Amino acid sequence: MTAPRAAATPIASDVVALDLDETGLLRHPDSGRLIEDDAELPELLRQTLRVPDTATDLLVFVHGWMTPPEEALRRVQRLLALTGDLWDGRGSRYGRLPGALRLLPVALRWQSATRYREARARAGDATLQGQAAHVLAALLGYLDERRTPPRPDASLRLPGGQYLHCVGHSFGCRFLCQALPEAGPAATARRPEHVLAGPVHRDGRHPYTVDSVLLLQMAAPRRTLAHDGSYADLFGRAPVSGPVALTHTRHDRATGLWHLLAERRRGIGTAGLRTAAVDVHHTRLHAPERPYMDAELHHRLVAVNASRVYRGGFWTFPGAHSDLWHPETAHLLLSLMEQAREATRTGGLPANAPDAGAT
Repeated sequence: MTAPRAAATPIASDVVALDLDETGLLRHPDSGRLIEDDAELPELLRQTLRVPDTATDLLVFVHGWMTPPEEALRRVQRLLALTGDLWDGRGSRYGRLPGALRLLPVALRWQSATRYREARARAGDATLQGQAAHVLAALLGYLDERRTPPRPDASLRLPGGQYLHCVGHSFGCRFLCQALPEAGPAATARRPEHVLAGPVHRDGRHPYTVDSVLLLQMAAPRRTLAHDGSYADLFGRAPVSGPVALTHTRHDRATGLWHLLAERRRGIGTAGLRTAAVDVHHTRLHAPERPYMDAELHHRLVAVNASRVYRGGFWTFPGAHSDLWHPETAHLLLSLMEQAREATRTGGLPANAPDAGAT
């Protein structure tokens, strides 16, 4: 039975902005001072990120290269507006989501206005030398008393716990792929009491995981997610319990021609994925009137061909790299949220075998 939907109910609260400096240290949202003592992180986030009982899903957005803070905020708001419009018009089609769907959006902003190679380094340094991974961990593990863990037996009429979804664009995808594994149980040397659950199951001590990951037009070489790639740990020790989906379009010149010049190979955002540390399942970006089947999204890794929708302007420098603002994107996001519920209900996603032999 489909859960009832409240008509024209706001889908999201105001966006919470968390800002990192050039080295990845968190800035105080009021004073702007750097939080150099990691021990301050829990209380600061408790003050900044108040998770209301009415929230059903937390949504963390990480922007890409050369994105000013104000534009990063606008992009989150734009995605929320598309999602809200789709929910108001077609919410009844997402039968696994709660009737009173309410998102708490978080914009994780990093200093991306710099040269390409420096931006690439910062995406990693924010995790390896800064606090990016610990901020992500704090959004889950530090807020134990704020976030209710999802329950497999939850009714469709109730929130049934609060889910967390991460969305990255361009270099923001690298940011997440670097930070999420470092937020997991293997990263215990500095903060063993603040780690998250494993990738497939939750435990009593660290019950929280990221429930889905959407990587929009990832600016990284195609083999970075392979078994021997830089981000293979996204499917190993990262605390991700739901599906990871990546979009690509042949019209993306930023990860095509320009990525070829900078990295000597085309990026995932243009060329898509053929090999990864787990099996890659392929589908196309669907129009909102066409639902995704479980066979398309109920997997650990899904490559989504968005060439039909993400086309961009012919004369624009990046092509379709940032041509994301379509109802189809919101449809994919809501469908991944559904699959997060299904993964909780069924006890996890299929344990895909390594795809080391693919080309």
